[in-house]
Amino acid sequence: MANNFSPTSSLPVKFIRPGIKAFIVRDGKILVVKEKVKRFGKETIIYDLPGGGIDPGENLHDALHREVMEEVGLKIEIGKSVGNWDFVIPSFEDPNFSVHIICMGYQCKLLGEQMIDIDKNPAKLEDIFGTVWMSKAEILALEYDVFAHNLNVRKALEAVEI
Repeated sequence: MANNFSPTSSLPVKFIRPGIKAFIVRDGKILVVKEKVKRFGKETIIYDLPGGGIDPGENLHDALHREVMEEVGLKIEIGKSVGNWDFVIPSFEDPNFSVHIICMGYQCKLLGEQMIDIDKNPAKLEDIFGTVWMSKAEILALEYDVFAHNLNVRKALEAVEI
């Protein structure tokens, strides 16, 4: 089965994008965002972790704090690094090219009681329409997303301490 999250692609890579993701743990579960993304004009729903791109000159922790606040409106405490992974996906802007995404994941926890707010994302490059707290087993059972098709993401998930 072909998918957009494989570590290889038949399209030439146009650029490399560094990224950072948060494995936010609460009550034995991890926060997952649900996104609507367009690939070649077709809308697809994926499950992902809060996080995103690292801006030039931005340090890793600042990037993760910013991305989590933008996507889900939460303040977090960043813990240990749980792994890194990469994948190649079709470019959002140009269907003739791919983007090589290189991600780092960190275990995180919430700073106090907070409400998730998915309306804070100013860029709206991704369309996050929901969040869900999931166990590791529930995440690993997902069929079509970044978790299901990337061994290193699964290894990072396994390194998260619940």
